[in-house]
This record gives sequence, C-alpha cells and structure tokens, in this order.
Amino acid sequence: MSPIEDKELIRDRIDIVELINAYTRLKRAGARYKGLCPFHKEKTPSFTVDPESKMWHCFGCGAGGDMYTFIEKIENVEFPEAMQILARRAGVELKPFREQDQGRGKERQLIKRINDLAVRYFGAVLHNQAAGAPFMEYIEKRGLPQDLVREYRLGAAPPSWDGIIKTFAKKNISAQDLEKAGLVVHSQGGRRYARFRNRLIFPLTNVVGEVVGFAGRAMGDDMPKYLNTPETALFEKSRMLYNMDRARKNIEDGAVILVEGYMDVLGLARAGIRNAAASMGTALTPQQVDILRRYCSKVYLAYDSDLAGDAAAMRGINLLIERGFDIRVITMPQGQDPDDLVRQGGAEAFRERMAAAAGYFEHFLEHCMRGRDSGDAAALRDIILEMAALIRKSPNEILQDQQIKTLAQTLGVDEPRVRSVMAQAEKRKPGAGPAQPEMAVRILSGGAVAEKKVIQYLFSDKARAAKILERLEASDFSDRKMRALFKYCAQYRERNGTLDPGVFLNETHPRDMVTIISGVTLTQPDDAENPDAFLDALLGKLRSDVKRRRISELKSLIVKAENEGDRQSVERYARELVKLKQEL
Repeated sequence: MSPIEDKELIRDRIDIVELINAYTRLKRAGARYKGLCPFHKEKTPSFTVDPESKMWHCFGCGAGGDMYTFIEKIENVEFPEAMQILARRAGVELKPFREQDQGRGKERQLIKRINDLAVRYFGAVLHNQAAGAPFMEYIEKRGLPQDLVREYRLGAAPPSWDGIIKTFAKKNISAQDLEKAGLVVHSQGGRRYARFRNRLIFPLTNVVGEVVGFAGRAMGDDMPKYLNTPETALFEKSRMLYNMDRARKNIEDGAVILVEGYMDVLGLARAGIRNAAASMGTALTPQQVDILRRYCSKVYLAYDSDLAGDAAAMRGINLLIERGFDIRVITMPQGQDPDDLVRQGGAEAFRERMAAAAGYFEHFLEHCMRGRDSGDAAALRDIILEMAALIRKSPNEILQDQQIKTLAQTLGVDEPRVRSVMAQAEKRKPGAGPAQPEMAVRILSGGAVAEKKVIQYLFSDKARAAKILERLEASDFSDRKMRALFKYCAQYRERNGTLDPGVFLNETHPRDMVTIISGVTLTQPDDAENPDAFLDALLGKLRSDVKRRRISELKSLIVKAENEGDRQSVERYARELVKLKQEL
C-alpha cells in the first residue's frame, strides 16, 4: 500500500476517543467527548473530541487537529514517528517507513547536499541577465541592495516546469531525490514537476545557518502568494524562525524583534536592524517559543495586524507570557508593515516606535476598552473578566499583582473590587462551563465570529454551501486564515461535491490548516430556529463588513489625495464613499 493508503487504513481502524482517553480522561457530552486539555493547565474542560470526524480541538489553548497531530504533540515526535506509533496500535505493517527510517541519516545528508546545490541554482537564475530581469526589477522596487541579496542568498525559480529536474540530472541527482527535498512535486498522474516556478526564492536556514528548505514568492497572480518547502527529513515549519541564525548573533538589549514575513526581516536588515526574526506568517508555535527562549528574554512584536484582534496571534502571545518573556508591542501605522515603515522613514522611524512600544498588558487593555463605556458597570465587569484571562497566564505572581493594580487604576475601580470579580469568575461551578473563554476567543470581533460560522455552514450542508459559494469570495474574509481556508474548501467542494472534514484532512494534508479546521468544525453550532435565515444574516453581515472596510480605506485615500492636491481622485473616492454609505 502507498503511504496515503496506510494513513487512511490506520485512521479507519483507530477509535480516536479510546486513543486520547489514554492520555486524558474524557466524558461524553452529547455526540462528542470533553476533558481537561493535556497541553495546558485548566480547571474546566475545554478539550473536545469528535468520534465522527475523528478530530480534536482545545478551545482554551487553541491546539487541535487529527489523531496524527495529537500524537505528534503529546509524544513530541515528528509525523513519521507518529505514524509508526499509530500503525503499531492499529496493527498496520509499515515496511516502506521502516526502510526509510533505517536510512534517515543518509536521507538528511542527501537533502542537505541538494539544498546547497539548489541555492546555487536559484542564485544563478536570479543573476542571469535575461532570466533574472523581472526578479531584479521587483527587488529594486522593494529597495533591497545587492549586498543584502547576496548575504541572504536570494534566488529565483524560472517559469519552467522541469528546468530544475534537467539541471540536477546532470549532477546525477534524480527527480525522486528532488522530491524528497521538497523541490519537486509528484502528481497523481505520475508526472514530476518543479514545486517552485516563477517565484523569488528565500533560502530557509536553521539556527546554525544550514539551508533546510525554501520559500518562494509568486511574481504573478499565482496562489498561494508564498509557497514553502513541504515537511521533509530536514524541514518542519513549526520549528522554524526565519533569520534566527543571524538574529541570535545580533541580540540588542536581550531582545528579538518578531515580524510576520521575509520582506519585513530584509527591510529591517537594510536599515541596520539585525535582530529581527519572522514567524513566517503563522501564529507562534511552542517549538518556536522554545527556540526564542534559548537566546533572549524580551520580545518586541512588530506584526502588521492588530494583535488584539487576531486570535491566532493571541495564542502565540499566550505562549510567550507563560514562558515569562518581557513582551512589548510595536504599533505600526495604519496599513503599514515594518518594511513599509523603514522604507519611508528609515531606521529612526522604526526605533522611535520601538522606544514607544507598550507592554503587552497595556496594549491589550487599551484594545479591550476601545468602544466601551467606562462608566457602565456591566462593561467594566466584562473588561475585568477579559483581562483576568491574560493576567492568569503569567507565572510571575508579582507581575500579576502589578497588572491588577494597573487594571484597577485605569478603570477607576477599587483594587479589592477587581480582585473580587476575578475570584467570583474562578469559583464558577465546573458544570456551568468555563468561567470565561480565553481572551484569544473573547476579543474576536463580530465579523471574525461571523466568518467562522460561515465556514461551519460550508462543512454542514450542500445546498447552503452552494449559496455561500455563490454569494462570497475569498477576498470577502478579513481574517487571512479564514480566507485561505475558504479558498481550500471552495476548491475542494467544487471538485468533489461534498466536504467531509476527516476525508478532507486525510486527502489534502493542509498541515497549516489542521488546527483551524478542527476549531471551526468542532465549535458548537448555534441553535437557530431558522438556520437558513441565520445564514442569510451572516452573509449579509460579511458583505456589510466588506463595505465598511472599503469605507475606512476610502476615507484614508481622500485625506491623502487632498494633501497631494489631487481633486480628481478626491471626487472619485467621495462618490464611491457616498454610494457605499447609501448601500449600508
């Protein structure tokens, strides 16, 4: 059998409830099972297992996935080892895996050699006068000097489907070996072709500077915009922080600056700021936090989105809090990322914002208070409860006391009253459910909640899914992960007609999507009396949110155009603004 067939057979044979119950006690809760999460401390169960879809999710810490991700996390092993563990439990023979594991050291050495050669290959394409011209044009547009391009060994993948295969064949490296390194894709029809085509290439290095994989940025409209090497014997995205090998050598004030993407790192490096590392567009993982802890005790977060409105980012910050990091949040100008900021204002503009960076507690308190009436008793209580979830994350009791004092002073509430409200929430009966959801969930905006519920409907019913696909596009989603998930789901459902979460996971292996899918599909659905009317309301809200975002954008464009004396643009933007306001 093929590895995919082995995986499906193992999944079919194993009862996920029985499997997980060996690690944490589960109790039936309707059609599902609940228990205390084995991955974080909690007093009230927020860990859910669904025997039908064979998925699990913790609504406290945000971890989730299938039986394979559970074993990877609980046993601290990589996917091949997790599959071995489950295969033994299921009584499935994995001869191909055993043969592979015996030669695992040789395979790692082979991939290292291929990666080193690939760096030269992609570099040669970039520096070729004809083939590299469009890539160099983009690099110049982004303001990257050639010495930085050489230092970071940027390269380019040509549009050719088989160029890398032909080039490496001359070096006696087969397409099968390139596939092991993640540079070649093997189609269902048996054809092998280059994974990276017409993309600017960023070599990905581990903390000692070895190239373990690659990332490619599309030059055209190809999706995804950024494509990474898949998991190999050398590369595991959850354990990677881009540029950490350089950042650790340039630690300033015991701190690392965390940014989202590769261009942010390069932009800061161009400005002489060398202690930046990127989480590669994903929320921080426990493994990435462990790497950070080896080299620094302070982290500046310089993400281009509102952290307090991003549940995935909040889960990463919770990990940093639990590990005792000194966390500062750098606020970016509206619509800008770190690269934009240093291109316009240089290193001084960024360092000014670093100096003004608020502590994480003050940042999230300000966000929590935004739009709420501080004179309203119910609003004050909600703020206290939401911030309490953040306060309890810290292992430092002295820091907790300081934060409670700050909370009381900011809200104008007596400190004993704040402590009383927090204590009452802690004493809630276990049977009543969690006293307060995690702040990562609580602070989701109404739009984010609506987006999540729309995805739930996409999984639930063919007719409703058709309605969603007709009325929405991926660009209608404000959350980038919901946007990516919607695109995955839409394409899959159009091809297959149905969308079973378990089969979807098993067939496509979207490793970065597993936790999101489990969280969406295992969320308790609303008890709407009229589900179709409820869905219509959700779709209406999403479309209204799109218009509101455009209205906000138009207001900024009008101000900019007025400052530039561009009356024609001001009038055009104003007409569109009036039209959108009338439609709301």
